[in-house]
Amino acid sequence: TGLQFEIRAPSASDIRNYPRSLYLGDYIVQPSSVMLRKSLWSRVGGFDPDYRYVEDREMWLRCARSGALFAYSGRNTCRYRKHSAALTTHAGPMALASARVLQQHLDWEVIDAARRRLITAEAWTSAGRLVLRATPVQARDCFSRAWRVRRSLRIGAYWLAASLFALKTVRTSTA
Repeated sequence: TGLQFEIRAPSASDIRNYPRSLYLGDYIVQPSSVMLRKSLWSRVGGFDPDYRYVEDREMWLRCARSGALFAYSGRNTCRYRKHSAALTTHAGPMALASARVLQQHLDWEVIDAARRRLITAEAWTSAGRLVLRATPVQARDCFSRAWRVRRSLRIGAYWLAASLFALKTVRTSTA
């Protein structure tokens, strides 16, 4: 068909820095290219449907935290096709789910605490920015979560803006 496929293979750095690279999202494990033991699947409980859009990343993090070792064969065994509308259509929900995953693993000491807090707060902030126009109350909640993880003037300003926008939206809809 002439369509370009994305090659998803870990770099040497991703492999060397595992599981840190998995946590940071640098190392993306494509589910269709994985073989794993049934005992691992049973131990971690498989995919969690509460993490729609990021159920694979969430499960891989649980696998890594349970002590599972990941290996790369050095061969690309599948191709990943990106659909042009997929990301734009689901950007907000994907960002919210990603922030939830990072929040769930905020206590994982594979990365120093300050870096974990920064990454998680940024994930909540990004999610809030993505949903701000459509759902300002949800955006305010995201900024509030970011603030609880890592306080900064920028996050506080986003929270205030979302709060004011939510008030304006409520007043406009009731008028």
